[in-house]
Amino acid sequence: SPLTNGWTNVGIQQNGSAFGFSDDPLGNGQTAFLQSSDYDGGSGGSISQSVDLGSSPGTYTVSFYLEQRDFGGPNPVSVSVGGSTFDAVAPPYDAGWVLYSGTFSGSGSELLLFSVGDIGTDQTSGLADVSITAGASTPAGSSLLTLSEGGASLLYLLLAGAVCFGTALFGRRY
Repeated sequence: SPLTNGWTNVGIQQNGSAFGFSDDPLGNGQTAFLQSSDYDGGSGGSISQSVDLGSSPGTYTVSFYLEQRDFGGPNPVSVSVGGSTFDAVAPPYDAGWVLYSGTFSGSGSELLLFSVGDIGTDQTSGLADVSITAGASTPAGSSLLTLSEGGASLLYLLLAGAVCFGTALFGRRY
């Protein structure tokens, strides 16, 4: 996401760089950054990756670390994978790296997307150690992601449909 003045609002930073993030929580030498910026007149940054979940539908857990840069204001990060969008999250300034996780359903090739909006100058979040694992296994100590309203509404609609179908099937048998 290049800005008009030549800066970019997403990228990779080394531990100890001028961005001021703590060292990677799992000991790696680099982390990503997502910067909200009004330098270019209105765009935030995003990082995405296509992931292959296999051909059979299943439940998966996405987990990752976020750290808030210690100046510039909160920088909420939106996360989506496949058809699931989670509520945006922003760790507190003094928390260091915070582990987040959420469960979603998917299959085949899905797009994992981390993004920030244009909310001000130099508001930056660090992103580290992203993983997707099969099953609904929440890592210990993680802050849970919640599905956004649209995703939750779809889930409730599917559940209501299953209940109606089950009731109709049960009624036909007796």
